[in-house]
Amino acid sequence: MRTNKKIMMVFSLLFVLFIGIGFSSISSAACPGDGPAKPVSNVTYLGGYVDEEDNHIYMAVGIMGYGTDYVFINGDRVRPDTSINEFIVLSCTGADGFVYHFDCGTAIKGKTYTLEGRFESLNHPYNSMSFSHSETY
Repeated sequence: MRTNKKIMMVFSLLFVLFIGIGFSSISSAACPGDGPAKPVSNVTYLGGYVDEEDNHIYMAVGIMGYGTDYVFINGDRVRPDTSINEFIVLSCTGADGFVYHFDCGTAIKGKTYTLEGRFESLNHPYNSMSFSHSETY
């Protein structure tokens, strides 16, 4: 789990290349204003890392589409750290996906961190996609 922040950025780029390009092929060709927000079509756990500055564990999740997040770390609800989230832009306007970084708290050696949750689409077909991942630091 001792992945650093720079390596996580590479994972994020790979997520865009492999997941995002496939997503863009089904995207509307109309520009600008691609219409309503795209539904959630993919949720992928990208990896965890320890931030050397604050000694916190962060776990990154990639999502294609727009949705409301319901994410928990060891049972407690968490929100993405908005200062380090990344946008994935594949179409003409707006973001098509996101890489969310969740602050899982202080890194404690030997502790298991379980990040789980679901994203519910904001628009039709109002689908929901879930994920779960555990790592021991």
